[in-house]
Amino acid sequence: AIERLQGEKETLGLFLTGHPIQEYEQELRQFCRRRLNDLKASKDAQWIAGMVVAVRTTKSRRGMPMCFVQLDDRSARVEVSLMGEAFDNYAAKVNKDELLVIEGEVQFNEFGGGLAVRGSRVLNIDEARQRFSKGLEIDFRQIQMSADLPSQLKQLLSPYRQSTEACPVHVLYQGEAAVGRISLGADWKVSVSDELLYALRGAFGDDYVRLRYASGSDGSA
Repeated sequence: AIERLQGEKETLGLFLTGHPIQEYEQELRQFCRRRLNDLKASKDAQWIAGMVVAVRTTKSRRGMPMCFVQLDDRSARVEVSLMGEAFDNYAAKVNKDELLVIEGEVQFNEFGGGLAVRGSRVLNIDEARQRFSKGLEIDFRQIQMSADLPSQLKQLLSPYRQSTEACPVHVLYQGEAAVGRISLGADWKVSVSDELLYALRGAFGDDYVRLRYASGSDGSA
């Protein structure tokens, strides 16, 4: 679906049959409580998410580089500014058509009206998963487990193993004599990407691979 939409954008200049963020909306609601059209100005930092539709880089009156990012989440568009330390740390991540999760202060836009966000931290979707999720859960309770399952799981997880900024992996198991939740060791923490989720869901089924968040609900990519 993502590839089809990207092809539409490249060919027609717009998304014809949907919006790329649709695939992530359920998951995004786990850590971005409000869509862009529901934002309210506040001095407290808020997390927002959207697709980058435009980027403009300029300089402040003092000659310091800064950029303005237009985010779109289907409900609305909002402009995010990155300046100072935020620009230095995160400007390289800001690319058109990228899905970003941004922490910042929502303010009234004194120049154009409406709301704008002064960004302080920028994550891509993979980084947001490591930051907010409680772990990757694979449910084998209703799956016929083969003898080579351990080696198959090892092969699927190995390319994504990471010791820091990574998610623990939990396996739900039910046998003839026992049922339980097994947490794989710290050496098997993984960086959760779309590629890993697609590989696991291709092997075991869409309904049996999920990310768990603090609320106890799962996010589907």
